[in-house]
Amino acid sequence: FIIGSDILLELHKWKNWKKLVKLTKLIVFSRRGYDNNSKKSIVAKYLKNKITFVNNKPITISSTNLRRQMLKNY
Repeated sequence: FIIGSDILLELHKWKNWKKLVKLTKLIVFSRRGYDNNSKKSIVAKYLKNKITFVNNKPITISSTNLRRQMLKNY
């Protein structure tokens, strides 16, 4: 399950998040301004060392913007 570090901060608010992280391998990509806090998040503490953090180049586009662009084309 691949998410950005910004989403990791909110993941504990998702319905059945504990089941989700037990059924998948959690991979977290770097998002500017969120990495340090995400490593201290509720989910990170719950999973301890079972998260793969990817140190990638900054990604500046959001999934919300991607969805908007896709909807414009349909």
